[in-house]
Amino acid sequence: MSSPKSGGRPIIDLRIDVPGADAINPLVYNGTYKAMLNGGYIVKFEVSDPNGVMLDKMMKNGYLAKARANAPISMTYTFKWNATASYPEMATQQEIAYVVSLKARGKAPDTSFLEFIGIDPPSWWLNNGDASGAAWKGKISDVIFNVCGKYASNILAIVPDTKDSNQNYWYQFRQDPKSFIGSLIDYATPFTETRTGFIVVPDNDKTIEFKDQGSITSTSRGYYTRTSSNSFDTLIDWTCLSDNALSLTNLAIVTSGLCAISGEYIDLNTDPAKGQSPSVFANDESTSQKKIAETSSTESFAKPSNTGKGWTSMCAIPELYSAGDCGLDYKDYIDGISRKSYLDLVNMLFRAKFTVLGHGEWTGCKGLGTDTIFVDWRQSDRGIEPYFMNGKWLVYGYEHTMTSKYWHTDLYCARFDYDASAQKV
Repeated sequence: MSSPKSGGRPIIDLRIDVPGADAINPLVYNGTYKAMLNGGYIVKFEVSDPNGVMLDKMMKNGYLAKARANAPISMTYTFKWNATASYPEMATQQEIAYVVSLKARGKAPDTSFLEFIGIDPPSWWLNNGDASGAAWKGKISDVIFNVCGKYASNILAIVPDTKDSNQNYWYQFRQDPKSFIGSLIDYATPFTETRTGFIVVPDNDKTIEFKDQGSITSTSRGYYTRTSSNSFDTLIDWTCLSDNALSLTNLAIVTSGLCAISGEYIDLNTDPAKGQSPSVFANDESTSQKKIAETSSTESFAKPSNTGKGWTSMCAIPELYSAGDCGLDYKDYIDGISRKSYLDLVNMLFRAKFTVLGHGEWTGCKGLGTDTIFVDWRQSDRGIEPYFMNGKWLVYGYEHTMTSKYWHTDLYCARFDYDASAQKV
C-alpha cells in the first residue's frame, strides 16, 4: 500500500511519434488520464504552440500522411511530480496511447494551442472492424482469443477457459470487434470459474487480459488521510452518492425461458426454490464469489430481507442449440444476461469520488474492480473519531488531472452491503 508524495513542479513527459513534434515535451501545460473498469483508458494533452510552428511541421512532415493509415500514431507519457520522480508514490509508469484526434485553435497570429486525444492500443485495434458476419467456432474463451488475434494480431490476448462446449458457433452479426467481444463477455459470466464477469485489462501494446473477477487476487493499493494529527492530509476533496433506490428495482434480477431440449419452462413461478434458485434469480446469494470492500455496519448498508419486492425481469440468454451442444443444461446458464447486469450494479449502490494528491500508483487498468484503498478519515471535532467514510473502498476507476501548478487524482470507489454474500477484500 502506497501514499502519494508531492515535490517540485508537476510535469508530463510526453513523446509523439510524428516528425516535427520533437520539442513537444516542455510545451505541455494540461493533461488528463482516465481509466475505468472494462473501459480501457483515454488521455488528453493540451500543448502551447507559439506561432503554430510545431503544428505546421507535423502536418508537413507526416501527420497528414500517417493519421489515416492503418498504422496508428503512438504517444508515450508519464505523469510526474518532478523530473527525477519515480513510480509509484511520485510518478505513473510510462504508458502508450494511440492518437485518435488532434484539435488546434488560436486567438492571435502568434498564439496557438494543440489538443491531442489518445486511447489504449487494444481499444484502437478492436474498434477497427470490417463489418464481418463470420461464424466463430469454439468456447467463448476460444472466440475471444481468436477475435483478438484477427483484429489485434500484435497484441497477445490472455483468456482463461470457459466451461462451455468447443463445438458452439458464435455469430458476429456485423458488429465491430469490440462490441462483439462485449456481447461475448455477457454470455461468458455463467461459464467462468467463479460465475463472475470477465474483467478486461489492456497492457499498452503488449497484452489484453481477460479474467473473471472472483479469481483475481485483490491488493490494497492506496492509503489516504483526512484530518490526520501527525501528517499532511492527502485527501483533498470528495463526493458520495448512496443510491438506496436500487433496492426498489434491483434487489434481484429475474429471468425466464423455455428449454427446447427438455420442454421445461424455467420461470420464478415454476421454480421450486421460490426465489433462491441461481437458475432464475441473479441476486446476492447467487453471486457469492463477487468481490466487495470489507466494511462494518456503520460504514455501509445492511442487506435487505427478501420480501419478494424489488425484483426486475430481464430476457434470458438464448439457448445454445437444442441438443445439449453447450455441455450444460439450459438452467445452468439461462441467467447470463441478468447475472452480468446484477454484478454491474454492485458498484452503483454506494459510490464515492475521492480527489487525492496526485498518485502515480494508479496506472493502466490492472486492479480496477478488485483492488481497494484505505481512507483514514478522522473527525477532530469529536476526539479523532472515525468518520463513516473511513475504511476500505473498492476502486473501479480513476482520473489524473495535471497542470503546471498541481496534480490531482480522482478515485472512483464503491461499497456494497457490509453483510453481503461475497468475497470481502
